[in-house]
Amino acid sequence: MGGVLYTSQRLYGPDDRDGALLLKPGQHGYTQVGQLYGRVKLIDDNFINIYRYEYNTPYINKNDNRMTPNTFEGYTFTGAYGGKDDALGFRYGGGYITKIKERNSDRFRWMSQDAGADTKKGVFVGGGNVSYKGLSFGAIDYFSEDIINIFYTEGSYKFHVTDRLGLFFAAQFTDQRSTGEELLTGDSFQTNQIGVKSDISYGGAILTLGYTHTQKGADMQSPWSGYPGYTSVQVQDFNRAGENAFMVKGSYDFTRLGLEGVSAYALFVHGWGRINPATKASVANENEFDADVQYRPKWKFLKGLWFRVRYAMVHQYERPNDTINDFRVIVNYDIPLL
Repeated sequence: MGGVLYTSQRLYGPDDRDGALLLKPGQHGYTQVGQLYGRVKLIDDNFINIYRYEYNTPYINKNDNRMTPNTFEGYTFTGAYGGKDDALGFRYGGGYITKIKERNSDRFRWMSQDAGADTKKGVFVGGGNVSYKGLSFGAIDYFSEDIINIFYTEGSYKFHVTDRLGLFFAAQFTDQRSTGEELLTGDSFQTNQIGVKSDISYGGAILTLGYTHTQKGADMQSPWSGYPGYTSVQVQDFNRAGENAFMVKGSYDFTRLGLEGVSAYALFVHGWGRINPATKASVANENEFDADVQYRPKWKFLKGLWFRVRYAMVHQYERPNDTINDFRVIVNYDIPLL
């Protein structure tokens, strides 16, 4: 059994700067028992999880990029078999998720209400993953009656060419559609997105290339988590109707240069082809540039301390006055109490 208390309180928060999601709407602080759970071990690596818990799946996850994470109320089963030392392994799970506490909230709402429908319904979820050496393939489905069905699948393969050179390839597919009485939008919708990604690593450097394409039927949705698309970055998800997106990203760990604990990346995403799904009219193309620097001190007395500085610029270049600048400074300190 276990529990986790979350709180975020206002030290400085002008009313005219609301919306950063560090506090509740209106710049109010909040406190909530976000996790209160029981875990029943059936056999090795197989558990029943009861009541308030955190999950880390593509479309139901913590989305932990503000002060506190998303957590959920539900009843699930998770299990694993094998997978050690590159052996064949299976991971699987399923259950029923009833409510969600959003990352800047102090109350749990029905999953359907949080998605935007005026009804009280949860989400049935089930999926699995198989892995063998560098190969991995998985699929998961989320079904909310009269709301939405989301199916997600992903496969990846990684291998080392030499001791310093490594390659990674991945592909993903998401299908979303309305279900039953279509209470989410009041009308039928169906859309999907495909994506491919590759990483080339050499020493402490990684070059990442990614591409996604969204069908024109509707914008993709992610009501209970961060979006898992390969071109989803700091501000934008690049998952609107008809949108194509290409990403290039460079990352580097500076340990080899004597800066132990320092890493950084920069990326650029170009999105094009977006339409308004209701009118089918074209929407301006969009770019995003991100930069991120992190420092984790290695001195023993500062163990658990993590500094991070992030910057993003979003620009609809067909509309010169439409630019967003997003700047974040983050300090995390994990302090062991026991």
